Amino acid sequence: MKLSDNLIKETKKRPRTAWLHPSRVIAAVAVVAAVAVLVWIIPLRPTTSEFEQRELAKFPTFTWAALADGSYFDDISLWFSDTFPARETFVQIAGGIRGLYGIQDETIHGTIQEGDEIPDAPTRPSSTVTTTTSTTVTTTTTTTATSTTTATSSSASGGTTSTTVDHDAMMQQNQSLGAIIVKGDTAYEYYNFVKSYADQYVGTVNRAAAKFEDLNVYAMVVPTSIDVMLEPDQRPSNSSDQGRAIAYMLGSMSEKVKVVEVRDKLLEKRNEYIYFHTDHHWTARGAYYAFAQFAALKGQTALPLDAFTERAFPGFLGSFYSQTTNAGLALGGDTVYAYQPQGSISMVYGKTVAAATVKYPVITDVSNWSARAKYSAFIGGDQPFACITNEDITDGSSIVLVKESFGNAFAPYLATMYHKVYVVDYRYFNEDFTAFVKNKGVQDVLFLNNISATRNKMLVNKLDALVGK
Repeated sequence: MKLSDNLIKETKKRPRTAWLHPSRVIAAVAVVAAVAVLVWIIPLRPTTSEFEQRELAKFPTFTWAALADGSYFDDISLWFSDTFPARETFVQIAGGIRGLYGIQDETIHGTIQEGDEIPDAPTRPSSTVTTTTSTTVTTTTTTTATSTTTATSSSASGGTTSTTVDHDAMMQQNQSLGAIIVKGDTAYEYYNFVKSYADQYVGTVNRAAAKFEDLNVYAMVVPTSIDVMLEPDQRPSNSSDQGRAIAYMLGSMSEKVKVVEVRDKLLEKRNEYIYFHTDHHWTARGAYYAFAQFAALKGQTALPLDAFTERAFPGFLGSFYSQTTNAGLALGGDTVYAYQPQGSISMVYGKTVAAATVKYPVITDVSNWSARAKYSAFIGGDQPFACITNEDITDGSSIVLVKESFGNAFAPYLATMYHKVYVVDYRYFNEDFTAFVKNKGVQDVLFLNNISATRNKMLVNKLDALVGK
């Protein structure tokens, strides 16, 4: 018998592979077909992206013209890929799988920008309006959601109010931060000093102090978490020295500007929860310690934290997570703690001063809000203008807080010191700021910015335009 005949006989004796049984093949095909049908059912597909803070592509409307030029099928393809069910879950899983490629103590996301040399000695920059350009700055982009939702929030008096929240008005910012370093369950933003923008920023504040010579003008530059939470030998060498940069900028302010030093106090409290792990902001506790420094500079003592009502909103996943989808960050997560001031305190906001008629809590219950939006617990998020009133303080005292989003967690504390707190977000406020300050008869103006904003072309120019010539 030939060898080939033996092989044929042996092959015939082998049992048919189990998974090739017709019933199994039919079942598998049925499952695939069912999934294929389900993913095409429009109501089952997501319409918005929680972490990207945008509306997803819509199923295109049929037209003969779109069919003829092929764009109709292109738009269907975009809709299909952009709204795939559980899309964000798959993105997060992919991020987790990337983290399994070897043992990674830290990962870097984005392009690291080289900073300018920080001068050893402060200068007195010109207070004239300038517009500068630089190739080393990392720009910030913003997107705004246009959907409207109804949220039930707690009022300052402890009750609840059903409020319609216009997310376009809230200006929920989705910030492109540039390079991010992730260490375990915590992320940090790189900082690159840009001298031209630092000088422009200082010049703008100096010009404001000259304009408002009869008022108290304060300047606070807040370090970011990479500078405070990491020991000097743990900080990346290619991230600019924030201590030196802050010393340069505050030291370059005119004598009319009262500088609020907060970095040393934050370093002293670094073992506490003063910065988020998954987001670029400080926590309300970190903002409180800065507020205490401001109060001391004014010759006052800040109320202790236990004089406020603490509220906790767990499940926060901030800007670092949304830009990296790093699984390690999700494991850590964050809780937004808010400290609600006591008393007869109310707030209104609007896109303009005249339109500031929308009543809203100083601290909002965001328990049921998306993981990305929970930082909006403070003063209704990034409103162009807001006014907080404390009826228990009757001395007519008032302050204008000029801020970006770092000021949101800071503003509620000011309500314990002033009858009126006017909050101006210079990124979105488009009115005559000088006239506003003078017409309101305020006593104090505080410019509060995190240090990353002082190296950003768009933000520095926005502030410059607000103050004017």
